[in-house]
Amino acid sequence: MLKLLIHHPPWRPLHRIDQRITLQCKRPLHSLRPEIVRPQRTDQVHLEEVSEAMDNIHKGRFGEADDLLKRASAFLNGKVPQDDPALIDIFDARYHVLLAQGKTTEARSLAFKQLEYIENSSKSDVTTSTLRKIIHCYNELAEYQEAQGICGNLVENSMKLPQGRSRDLTSAAALIEMGNILRHQDATSKQAEKCFGQAIKKLTGSAETASQQNDVDHLRARAINGMGMHYLSVGQPVAAENFFITCLLDLEKSMAPSFTTEKERAKIVSNLGEVFTSRKEWDKAKEYYERTLKILEGREQKEGEKKEEPTYGRPSSSKDFLIAETLRLLANVHQNNNRSMVAEGLYRTCIVMLQKIPHLHREGKKTLKNTYEGYSNLLNVMGRKKEAHEMREKMEGVKI
Repeated sequence: MLKLLIHHPPWRPLHRIDQRITLQCKRPLHSLRPEIVRPQRTDQVHLEEVSEAMDNIHKGRFGEADDLLKRASAFLNGKVPQDDPALIDIFDARYHVLLAQGKTTEARSLAFKQLEYIENSSKSDVTTSTLRKIIHCYNELAEYQEAQGICGNLVENSMKLPQGRSRDLTSAAALIEMGNILRHQDATSKQAEKCFGQAIKKLTGSAETASQQNDVDHLRARAINGMGMHYLSVGQPVAAENFFITCLLDLEKSMAPSFTTEKERAKIVSNLGEVFTSRKEWDKAKEYYERTLKILEGREQKEGEKKEEPTYGRPSSSKDFLIAETLRLLANVHQNNNRSMVAEGLYRTCIVMLQKIPHLHREGKKTLKNTYEGYSNLLNVMGRKKEAHEMREKMEGVKI
């Protein structure tokens, strides 16, 4: 099973690479959908290179996969139109690989490059999917103002799609992205809640294809998670818990590629930890945070599944930020449960991990600031006033 642990909606699954490639893949991706049959083409794509790239993705060899995909892209470039499905799917594969390596800025640049290539394309669905990639990258980098601007373009382009489920899905995606942007600007935003609610309404009803159903399940899970975060922020943990549990069920039902869902599943499990933290149910909160770490570190195995090598501590990885944030939340739980020594170790580990990330985005800086503050409070309680003061100074030195 492919597990890249990256967070992006499956708006452009890798299902349209020429069927010949699918047949030659040693371990085809779950998102290479057999129901879509493309006619044979006379041009000879580097089938072996693409097949080998897919195999490397399965094995977590992202650098090698990216090199092979670059060669395949160079081979096709100029031989087929820039909006040719095979070329688009190679772009998408590279985008996923870059995100898997924590290279969000490079993934965003690649998406912008793809947008330039398809500028004159009449395929509005390709344009909207590319815009969604760019918005995702901006959100990952906590550049919400820029994401909001692209959201306007996404809404505008979604109106060019023909009436039907594809248009509904794109509109729902735009609402979810806008809801997340508004929530980051104001955690209690009623407008954000409205966006998530409207998205859920658009996602009701049956899908036209199995692949479209994947999008419906996945987008619905994201919208429900947004509602849960809203209710948690306004002090309604019971309602939030119900939303998060529903969200997990939707996400597990979705047949979206596993590398899209694992990181999101970790976030939702962490959200449940926050629910129990707000209720001061420390043992339950601890259980959920520890489960979150297992998911992120690749230590949570399903029956019969081969154990994956964890990538704990990879610098610049967005997964490392999530691990650090979970360590901070877990440290807070131990601190409140009178386990000072455990809490101190977790705070220290969190700080080290955040300092290893070369370009810490806004949310990362907030986590670092909160970690220094929590550690300072802990040291004060432990009677280590001088060290507490040093941590307080470090906290004040973090500019967001």
